[in-house]
Order: sequence, then C-alpha cells, then structure tokens
Amino acid sequence: MKGLGDLAAKYNLLVQSDLDESVDEITRVKKIHPSHPDYISVYNAYGLLTNRSILAHVVYPTEDERQLIKRRGAGISHCLKSNLNLRSGVAKVRKLLNEGLKLMQHLS
Repeated sequence: MKGLGDLAAKYNLLVQSDLDESVDEITRVKKIHPSHPDYISVYNAYGLLTNRSILAHVVYPTEDERQLIKRRGAGISHCLKSNLNLRSGVAKVRKLLNEGLKLMQHLS
C-alpha cells in the first residue's frame, strides 16, 4: 500500500477503492492492521486518502472516519443498487450530506 501511495503522490493520480462496505471486511482490515484505529485510517497512513480519492460504498463509517474523509477532501461514491445486490447494507446518505461530505450517488 505504501508503494501505491507513493505512486499516487508522485504522479498526482486519482485513487479509487471500496471501503467500509461490510462488517466482515472491516473486521478483516482490523486484524491485518491492528495498529490503526479504523479502516479509513489505514488508507490515510499510506497516502491513499486525499482530495483525489474516491471511496466506494462507505456503508459503515464511524464518526472519526467520516471526519477524516471530510478533512482530507475525499469523495464517496455510493450505489444503492449495488449494495442491495451485495447485501452489504445501505449508506446513510442524508447523514453524509448533512455532515458536508462529498457524495456521488449512482441510481442505476
């Protein structure tokens, strides 16, 4: 991940990744990266959370994660249909918008 963050910074690349999509995924990330407080912090630590980052799904973000996403200026891309098909849950879109996060919602 450090290498990806280095490349993204060097070439000013956009970064896209699925994050906080399911409870199982969040649990796996905590086991792999126990020194980080949450999933989003892992991406931040490796330089992958910037104003050029697009985070897909983001169904289960904590308050700290939402604040970090906002501080870094990252955007969230949420597709209700995809999350329903995956049975991963539904993002609290109104809450995200009310908190001032950048959000793109796909309806198709």
